[in-house]
Amino acid sequence: MQQILQELGVSVNVSNVLLIWALLMARVMPLILLAPFMGGDVVPAPVKMGIGIALSVLLYPLLADTPIPSGSITFVLLLLKEVFVGLAVAFASSIAFQAAQAAGTYVDTASGANMATVFVPQIQSQATLFASFKFQFAVVVFLALNGHHVVIQALFHSFEVVPLEAWPRFGRGFWPLFELVIRMSAHLVVVAVALAAPAAIAVFIVDLSLGLINRIAPQIQVFFISMSIKPMVVTLMTLLALLVAYDRLVEVFEWMLAQVNEVVGLFA
Repeated sequence: MQQILQELGVSVNVSNVLLIWALLMARVMPLILLAPFMGGDVVPAPVKMGIGIALSVLLYPLLADTPIPSGSITFVLLLLKEVFVGLAVAFASSIAFQAAQAAGTYVDTASGANMATVFVPQIQSQATLFASFKFQFAVVVFLALNGHHVVIQALFHSFEVVPLEAWPRFGRGFWPLFELVIRMSAHLVVVAVALAAPAAIAVFIVDLSLGLINRIAPQIQVFFISMSIKPMVVTLMTLLALLVAYDRLVEVFEWMLAQVNEVVGLFA
């Protein structure tokens, strides 16, 4: 191939091009594969590969002159570094969606609706009804806010912070990155509780009311009554609280996107 290009008068180092392309894909593909707003597993693998190649084509002219160190061991280490950076960006940009799904799962468990499950293609697994609803709602809100533009911009910026041929400098040390991951994981629980609060409070009130009725009239089978009442109450409360959930998700996504940029900055 190199000889053919030289005979055609094209001066291109094919080996260097392939190495750069491999490193580019190693950082881009974790985000394409793991980010829920990219479609998850519902998007066919060829389409994901096409998206990754398209992003790499946009990035390649900026990185075409990158000198890749020789040596197979060095290249493998650089490849692992690229995968690590891509995974860090993908994790930071997925935390809010995991919180939305956790909130829906809690609501389903509290209302007894977890006996009905549906298949969610984005996560390629079974999920309860409200978990699927809140997950899909979060994806729609995120795309409507153009949050995916911010994530892709942060991914592109990461190539300035951590060039392909360089190693992360971790100017503030290695621990702040893990501390940020721990804080984001803890904040996931807070967000999940906040998103589940309206329906959870409604379920608590229903359980309290049925408990008082059972004390007054023990012959009433409140357990079986609750199996039909609580799902209806939760559905009504979830629909009434959609606007509140939207406002809360907007705040969460703003926080999440700030954390994505923070993660990229910690590599500097």
